[in-house]
Amino acid sequence: MSDNLKAAGTGNLVFLDVLRATAVIGVVTVHTAGWALSNADEANGVFSAAATLFASGRLGVEVFFFLSGFLLSMLYEGSSKSLSSYAAARFFRIWPLWILFGVVWACYFLFAGEPLDWILTGLLLSVFFMLWASPSHFDSFIGGAWSIQIEIVSYVIFWFLRGKSLTTIVAIAIAINLIGTLTASVAPMDDPNLLSAIRRLSLQTGFNFFVFGWIASRISRDSGWLKGMGNREQNGIERSQTIKELATAWPFLMIWLVTFLVTPAYYGNPVEAIGFVMLSMAIAGIATRGKRTAVVLGYVGRRSYFVFFAHFLLLELMHQTIAAPGSPAQALLVTPIAVTLILSISLLFGELSFRSFERPFMKFARRF
Repeated sequence: MSDNLKAAGTGNLVFLDVLRATAVIGVVTVHTAGWALSNADEANGVFSAAATLFASGRLGVEVFFFLSGFLLSMLYEGSSKSLSSYAAARFFRIWPLWILFGVVWACYFLFAGEPLDWILTGLLLSVFFMLWASPSHFDSFIGGAWSIQIEIVSYVIFWFLRGKSLTTIVAIAIAINLIGTLTASVAPMDDPNLLSAIRRLSLQTGFNFFVFGWIASRISRDSGWLKGMGNREQNGIERSQTIKELATAWPFLMIWLVTFLVTPAYYGNPVEAIGFVMLSMAIAGIATRGKRTAVVLGYVGRRSYFVFFAHFLLLELMHQTIAAPGSPAQALLVTPIAVTLILSISLLFGELSFRSFERPFMKFARRF
């Protein structure tokens, strides 16, 4: 946790941690349900009910994009921090755990008998967050790789647009949506050419929510909700600035909203995703009011990055070793139990990772 965040109101931080927890629990739930329903009869009415019940959890990733935009805006807009300090903070938070799981998956694939050249190619592309460039590695070499790669590109865009007007930020988002629409219409996902690689990256899927968080952070900061969160340069921003910008940028905001709603996305539905983000915020707000609930979910939220990576590996092992339930009704009962088990194992190793692996790298990054 950065010094800037330590200066923040405790309630605000707990809310953000609980929001992370709701996001990662949603993601774990939908993927676990996929395993539990894998042997069930799809024609069964209970199957449809169970699939619908658990399906929205996949949109928890959009909550992470929203949080990234929110927090980066809070920490770095108006800041005098250098590009090197920003890059170090982001790199040493994301890359070590990413590449650790890249190595773990490489060992798993080697044991499973996958071609050595495919494994080595995957490791090399992982080093540069470029698995999206290869059709056979995209989101298949490291579980959840597509979302982390979108995060990285969003970080780069943010640095160059931080402090810019809302009109400029939204114009870039519109351009990304239009590029996404173009590539989706002319480039299949499984071709090795550049357009297909851009389509696999599917940047508009997450960048829109990154921008939502970015704008929400500006509004929250100006409204006083984030009083004390951030640095002195940020707190010197006039309260009315964002409101004035919203009034000026409304034509671009309307165009952005339209392009966001109609742009094809590889994962999720835009309207459903917006609803899930709002629902997650409501759940986090309610959960924060209960001290015990807030403590438990806050703990999960602070280790959500490890849980996100680990649950893919645990589910793969479950697929290989444990037979899924034979009926949708059984799957409906088994899923919550399996989710609890996966979360417990992930948090057990996540605590070890957080203390001995992730935190040392974050401390090293602060030296910049």
